[in-house]
Formats: sequence, C-alpha cells, structure tokens
Amino acid sequence: MRTIVSFLFIAFYFCANSQKIVINGYLKDSDNGEALLYASCYDSISSMATTTNSMGYFSFEISPNQIIALKISHLGYFPIQIEIVSSKDTMISICLTPKLEVLNEVNVTEFASFNKQDILGKISVSKSTIQSIPSFVGIPDLMKAITFLPGISGGREGYSNIFVRGGDRGQNLILLDGIKLYNTNHVGGLLSVINSEIIKQVDIYKGGFPARYGGRASSVIDIYTMDGNEDKIHGKFNLGILSSGLLLEGPMSKNWNFVVSGRTSYFNLLGDLMKNKEDEFNQSFKYTIYDVNGKVTWQPNVNHKISLSIFTGRDDQKSSESYTNWGNGHNEVNSDASKMDINTTGVSLLYRAKLFEKLYAENLFSYSKYSNNSNNTVVQSINNDSITAIVSSFSNIEDYTLKSRFDYYHSNSYTIRGGLETSYYQFLPGLHQHTYKNQYIDIVNEGTIGFVNRLNSLEVAAYLENEIDLSTKVKLNLGVRSVSYFCKDTSFFMLEPRLSLRWLVTDELSLKANFTMINQFNHVLVNNNYGFESEIWFSATKELLPQQASQASVGLFYGNSDMDFDLSIEAYYKKMNNLQEYRSPLLEEDNIDNISNIVASNGIGKSRGFEFFAKKGCSKINLNLNYTLSWSDRKFEELNNGSWFPYIFDRRHDFSFVTIYNINNKYSIGTNFIYTTGAAVSLPLGFSKDDDLVYRYYVYGSINNRKLPPYHRLDLSLSRKTISKRGNTSKWSINIFNAYARINPVYVCYDSNTGKIYQKSLFRILPTISYSYEF
Repeated sequence: MRTIVSFLFIAFYFCANSQKIVINGYLKDSDNGEALLYASCYDSISSMATTTNSMGYFSFEISPNQIIALKISHLGYFPIQIEIVSSKDTMISICLTPKLEVLNEVNVTEFASFNKQDILGKISVSKSTIQSIPSFVGIPDLMKAITFLPGISGGREGYSNIFVRGGDRGQNLILLDGIKLYNTNHVGGLLSVINSEIIKQVDIYKGGFPARYGGRASSVIDIYTMDGNEDKIHGKFNLGILSSGLLLEGPMSKNWNFVVSGRTSYFNLLGDLMKNKEDEFNQSFKYTIYDVNGKVTWQPNVNHKISLSIFTGRDDQKSSESYTNWGNGHNEVNSDASKMDINTTGVSLLYRAKLFEKLYAENLFSYSKYSNNSNNTVVQSINNDSITAIVSSFSNIEDYTLKSRFDYYHSNSYTIRGGLETSYYQFLPGLHQHTYKNQYIDIVNEGTIGFVNRLNSLEVAAYLENEIDLSTKVKLNLGVRSVSYFCKDTSFFMLEPRLSLRWLVTDELSLKANFTMINQFNHVLVNNNYGFESEIWFSATKELLPQQASQASVGLFYGNSDMDFDLSIEAYYKKMNNLQEYRSPLLEEDNIDNISNIVASNGIGKSRGFEFFAKKGCSKINLNLNYTLSWSDRKFEELNNGSWFPYIFDRRHDFSFVTIYNINNKYSIGTNFIYTTGAAVSLPLGFSKDDDLVYRYYVYGSINNRKLPPYHRLDLSLSRKTISKRGNTSKWSINIFNAYARINPVYVCYDSNTGKIYQKSLFRILPTISYSYEF
C-alpha cells in the first residue's frame, strides 16, 4: 500500500507541473438522463481513445489549444462527433440519442462492436437485445438471452441456468448493482429472478477477467440497473401467461430520482382451475413467485452520486392431499402436506465520486442472502390415534461485502485501477430434521442430520490493474489480484495474474489474447427437491480445497460500422482443479456434520473450443449467427474408476441463428433457430433380474457414456407496437416456442420391471401471447 501511495504522489506532482490541460466530462442519455457506461471516446486526429467509467465519466489530457475531434459511440445510440479546442481545463456534458427513440422501430438487436473492445471475452448486451430475442412463454429473460452467445450454454430446455466454457452453474459471478446473487431462478429455472425491464446494461466476461473481479472460476455477469428518469414519471406494465410486472421511475425531488419494478405469477389461479372437486382425494397445489427491484439515487452534483439498491425474490410452494375413510365404526384420515420456500434478498449502498481531475473513487457495501427450506408432513389418524412423520431441510448462505476502488487517469496512455474487497460469509450447507410420533404406543423420535452450527469464513482481496497504451495500436491490461481466505483453522493465500492484449491491426481488424488465473473459495452443489433444483453452498476447507481455473484464449475481430457488420473468431483452453461433485454416501450417518463425506473432491477438468460470432444489421433486418465447437471433460479419483469422462453439458456443436425483421414502424418478426449436440447421459450396459422379480438391477459402465439425440428447435415471434398521440406505447407479442413441434429428448427414465429405458421431452409446440404498455 505504501508503494501505491508513493506512486500516486509522484504522479500528482508530475501532472501539476506539466504543461497539459484536462478535457473531461460526463455522457448521458438524452431521453432520461441515465449515465452511459463504458462508451467509446475516440479522437480521430491523435488516435487517443478511452472509455467512460461506471458513472459515465471520461477524461483526456491534451496540450493547450490542441484540437481534438472527439467521436463518441455507445451501444444502442447514435454516435456523434464534436470538435473541442481549449486553453484551460474544461468540463463538458454530452448527451447521446437512443436509436429506438428516433427511429420509432420495434426492436434493434445490437451488441457492442468487438474489435474496439480492450478485453477479449467481454460482451456488452443492451436491454433492447434481451427484449428482441424470441423467448420462452413470451417473457424476456436475460439468462436465456445470453445463451445465444458463443461459449455460453443453457443446459436443459426451458431453464435459466448458464454454463460458460465447460464450467458449472455455480462458477458464474452474477452481480446486480454489486449484489452477489447466489440463485437466479424461479420455478426451478423456468424463469430467472432478474427482471429485464429494470436493466440498463449487462457486461459479460467469458475470459480475460480484469483483476477487479474474483471469486468465480468461469464467468462474470455484471448487471447495471437504471437510476431512474431524471425528467418525468415513466412507467410500464406487462401481462404474460406465467407472470405480470410493473415498472415505475422518475424524479422524487431535485437531485433525487427512483426506479422500482416488480413481478408476480398466477400459478395459484391455475392450481384452483385444475382442481377436481369430484375427486375423493382433497388435493390442492399452490405456487407463488415474486421479485421486487428498487433503487433510489441522489446526485447533488455531477461529481458525486449515491445509490441505494434493493432486491428480493421468492418462490413459495404448498401442496396437500387428504383422504377420509368412514365405515363399520372405523374412521381413518390420511393427509400429506408439503411446502418449499426459496428466498433471495440483497441490498447495496454505492457511493461514486470524482475526487480530483484525474482521480475517481467508488465505495460499495452489499448484503446478500439465499435460503431454501422444505417441509413434508404425513399424518395417519385412526379413531383419533395418530402417527405423524415430519421431514424438513434447510440451507442458506449470507454474504456481507465491502469494496473500495479507485481509477487514476495518469495520462491518455496510462490508467491505474486498484482496490480492496472484503467479504464475510455465513454458511448453513444443509440441516435435515425428522420427527416421528406414534400415539398408539406413545413413542416420539426426533433427529437432526447435517450442520447444526453455522460455518463462517472471511475473504480479503486486493487488486491492481494497469491499462497501458503501448502505442496507438497496442493496448495492454496487466493486473494482479491477491486473495486471502480464512475458515475455522484453515487459511489460504492465492495470487491471480491477469493479462489482456489488444492489437489494432487496422481500424476495422484487431487481434486479442489473454491469460487468466482465478480461484473460487465457495463451492455449490445442486439438490433436487420435489423436482425443483436448489443450491447448497459451502466453504472451502482443508478437505475441500478452493477451485482453481486458468484460461488462455486468442481471437481475431472485425468490425465495420458503415456496414453495421461484426465478425469474431476465438479459441480458448481452460484447465480446472479441485472440482466438487456429488457421490453417494455409504450410510445416511456419513452426512452428519461433514459434507465432505458426500462430495467427490479434488477433481480436475479441461475445456477447449472455438467460437464464431457474426452480426449484420441494416435498416430492416438484423442477423446474429453463433457457433461453438467445444470439448469438456472431467476426472475424479473417486468416480468412474479414476478415468476421464465427458461433462454432462459437453456439447460438441452449439449453433444459433437469430433474426429480427422490422416490417414497418408497427410490426416486426423475430426468429430463433437452435441446434446443439445432445446432452451426455450415463446409460446402463445391461439389466439383470431373476424369474420371480425378487431382485432387479442395472449394470453400468463409465459415466456419461452416451449422448442423447441432437436438440434443435425454431422459435417465432410477431410483435405489434403502436404509439399514441400522447406518446404512450403499447405492444402485443405472440411467441411460438418450438414452432415445428420437435420432440427433443432432454432426459431418460427407467422401467425397473422390464429394464427398458425411455427418452423424455418437456415441451412441444408452445404458443403464448403477452402485452405491455408504457406511459
């Protein structure tokens, strides 16, 4: 730290005595005043370039009276070019006009031009992109939308999980305004908990992670929500077949603005409609979901901003069944009730400030909690004597994080970024309780299996990034992250080097390469409960070592703004150590207070592949083509006789083609075609049984020894958008999921009597309709 302070002092002294002036400013949306993050700012005369930061701030250092022709561009906005000449330090405010606002078109699918981005593996996605892709049941979904990018797999049909370059779903660092999300799913994955209406921008890193990010081995998904309209009250509501939502934003008073959004479902109504009143069994099923996002922003001046963000999402499922038998002086009542509660909550307080002309600081406190619990109660009552069996389980994780970072713009060719991050975790990986009461013979048994006490850990990280323009063509991002992790009597210290290089061969063609090392100290296992998946998080220990991943990648990128055409080809190789996987315990008691007894640990993995992306836009149509060729394998000493086996989501070929055709200012048509290699499955080699069917069992070989048939489908959407004289916008959308009704097998099931194996699919053709209204 002393070295960093000394370096900053020398830098300040140098700047104070140099014959330079600073041109700096802020970039905003002309419609609502939202800050535009990570926009490109390029001087066409000197070839100087920079990007805005998370507050929309940019800075150039020039000689007095030097002319700069500043070209500014951002995802989804019309670029502008302004000429600046000044003899003293100058602060300017620049507004960009949204393309959608001016063109009055339906949706424009757009990604940031890849060739000018400094870091290989980073993709920025706009809100319009998420909402334009034909979606499952007509609800725009961020997690499903990004699976159309190369290197990102969606796993199973209809689910909102993501798997990046051969990694697990628990290896993705998902940040929502700085809040770490440990669960992203509603209804077991049919919907994600992230409401796309409140999203401003999403930055996705598949590799080349900057040193400011850490703690996850496969990817970073950094989600920024809107600050709220500074000028007027604006709202939007939407209706779909599974859920409905509302967004409201606007100014509260001078320098204060807000945004709030919420969604809920009507599964309870569907359960009541499906109930059969003539059934002798009294059955009920209720499933409720909701999520709420809120944000309040105070900006007393252009150099200071404070934001408070909150998020909560919940799944609440209840079902019951009862049966009554009366006769011959004998009355019997049987009931079976179950409930499940999955809850994700987070809050963050963020302070951003420009301290000096070249120094920018940011401080963040965030809290995140994820919990899932279930309960099943079975009661049998005969003539008022009863037997009761109760089984319940509970798991959660709490995360308290404090971050402090700075950006120092030393010169046009050199930027230093650094910071500290401290996270305190509380784990309850799994607590299972059972109670048995028998009134016949007056017996009560109670027991607890799992972690009775919480497990606490502390993670402390420091990082330093150096962004260096070696020339007008070559840019280097060189960083290091140091991490210390403490849990009970165990401690770890890791160094994580990061290197990214971009060579701008021409204005349209660039070559990029990177190398990244990263460690993950929090592990996750996925538990299936009543058909719904839930995560179980636990800490690294002496027995369950931190996961380690190293990745190298190289890519060639072409971008032509005049033709609105982008093309990229990437190759990567990733190696992973200390992976975790479920294994069957020998006895139920093996799970008592020691999760390592049910975990196969210290596994290794390797993933490699090639990714191809092409985008073409014109006045009427936008085309996106993605293709990934990849291999992903894993090895555990305790599994598969210690031999390599394919990862469950090892998909050799993954292809998607998305088109958006704007017929006119009202109508648009969207198509999405997907083709992937079938999922890996472990199929038995044989089936054994005796003549009396007393014993039956399957004979298995290696893990994931077969592939399901290829998966492919076509999704269609038709949208009609109208704008009233008052400027209010209404939109009808019709979506057809799996338009040609392909029977896609997604899993297998077994008949233990005959030994036969059957392929099962989830959805055939599924038409939906949705409506939204903006005011």
